[in-house]
Amino acid sequence: MDLKWIQWFLLSFKGRINRAPFLFFNILLSFIYLLLLGAIGTEEPGAEEKAAIVMVAFLLWPSLAVQAKRWHDIDKSAWFILFNLIPLGAVVTFVINALLIGTNGPNRFGDDPLEGKPRVFEGRSLDPGELKALLGIGIIIMLCILSYAIYIYFLS
Repeated sequence: MDLKWIQWFLLSFKGRINRAPFLFFNILLSFIYLLLLGAIGTEEPGAEEKAAIVMVAFLLWPSLAVQAKRWHDIDKSAWFILFNLIPLGAVVTFVINALLIGTNGPNRFGDDPLEGKPRVFEGRSLDPGELKALLGIGIIIMLCILSYAIYIYFLS
């Protein structure tokens, strides 16, 4: 990896990436958030908000760029990023981007990032019924998380 590739990965909305760099980037973001939260201190009032503000200030653009390239890999427009604005929509978009296999071969957004590399699920794609089931599971998970958050907030 050279500096030009890192610059493209973090700042450009063009091109495609497969699931592995997408997941690595999101795991790294979570780790950075936890480190930042630990550095600020969780006992200080508003510590989580401060950590979130710092994360958004420095990592919003790279997060959007990585997610745009992932949408491009599954042959969707980067405008799908706007689903993140819907309450719990970020969870659904993360699950979709983490689980869906990218388009085999070149598509309208660029060359296949796995061209010439072995594929785990060669020739396998989701049919509409499986996609509906996956989205249903995502919605159920979102409702469970929302119910738990409401329980913690109002009943604790």
